Amino acid sequence: MAQRAKLKTSARISRSNAQMTCTLNDAQVFKTLETLQDVDPDVDLVFLDGWKGLYNGVLDVLLPKLKRGAIVIGDNINLSEGKEYFARVSASNSGFITTALNRNTTISVFVDQQGEPS
Repeated sequence: MAQRAKLKTSARISRSNAQMTCTLNDAQVFKTLETLQDVDPDVDLVFLDGWKGLYNGVLDVLLPKLKRGAIVIGDNINLSEGKEYFARVSASNSGFITTALNRNTTISVFVDQQGEPS
């Protein structure tokens, strides 16, 4: 990675009456992203359902490995950090054709510069 920005991702998880706070530090976040660099090329399906603040970072790492026509599913995009990802893949120059399946989930198809899957 060319430049490492300071990242700290936190989440509050609530089930029943139990609550837990999880924090990923810089080293853990970047280890996750570095692990994805080892993924073989020609990825045809990505399902994003993890730390919403990492969706764009994961996409940055996997983008060069996506086959044209690959499907990328983003879950829980209605949450604040997921909205940044949705704005990115919905932009007209993103390289994706994106639609919301419901208020929480998007499906995007990776396309070439002419906007057609190959």
